Amino acid sequence: MENFVNLKEEMNLNFNLFIFKVINIVIYINKFCDEYYPKNKYELRFMHELDKSDKVIYWSYERRKIKYSTNKFTFPDFYIEFDNGDTYIVELKSREQIRKRKKIDLMKFKTCEKYCFRYGYVFLIVKNEEIDKFVDKYL
Repeated sequence: MENFVNLKEEMNLNFNLFIFKVINIVIYINKFCDEYYPKNKYELRFMHELDKSDKVIYWSYERRKIKYSTNKFTFPDFYIEFDNGDTYIVELKSREQIRKRKKIDLMKFKTCEKYCFRYGYVFLIVKNEEIDKFVDKYL
């Protein structure tokens, strides 16, 4: 329980949803009772922000499987459905990851853009440092 309290304090989170930290693995259970394993504190914070928003009617984490090459798939970070009918696929990336922009990431991003265009979704890459801007604009 001490790890859970420290994690909440470190991230400045104030909520009563379920977060467990077991042997350095964080498990997040959202308002739809789905269980997720965020890879970092930014993803955990983003999950919490999605759960707090009344505009979000459904979201999932790394559940969409999109083929970008022969026998290769990408799993975008977040799939979000809003109450106005809009659907977003969001990739959270650090400034460093965006700066490096590996060839493989570019292929994945272009594939996600095409996928979103085909289904009428919006594809966004959100920098970890700009989660607040996303929250203010969309949530």
